[in-house]
Amino acid sequence: MEKKIQPFVTESAVHNERVVSFIRNMTLSVFGCSAGILGITSYHGILFYLFSYLFVSFLIYTMKMGGNVREFYQPGLKFWYAKVIEGAPSFVLFWTLFYSLVYVYE
Repeated sequence: MEKKIQPFVTESAVHNERVVSFIRNMTLSVFGCSAGILGITSYHGILFYLFSYLFVSFLIYTMKMGGNVREFYQPGLKFWYAKVIEGAPSFVLFWTLFYSLVYVYE
């Protein structure tokens, strides 16, 4: 049985990380809009963010990566937990914007 050696190319890994980060930020902005429109507040909003982050990560994992994280990222678990805070500012921005548009300024 032969072992295949797959070289790790830094440029490709950086590109993959940027693409995943872009997808997460855009979809978390949409989830932020949803949280604001639904009127979610307080800790429920934070839980909604974490659920949204995991849901988007799962979709990327299954649809874009085909369930093979190691082919695109060197450490496999880094994909799930590394950039949790990165999408939070855009989520909170759209969450508060849409919440105030729908519920505060009626």
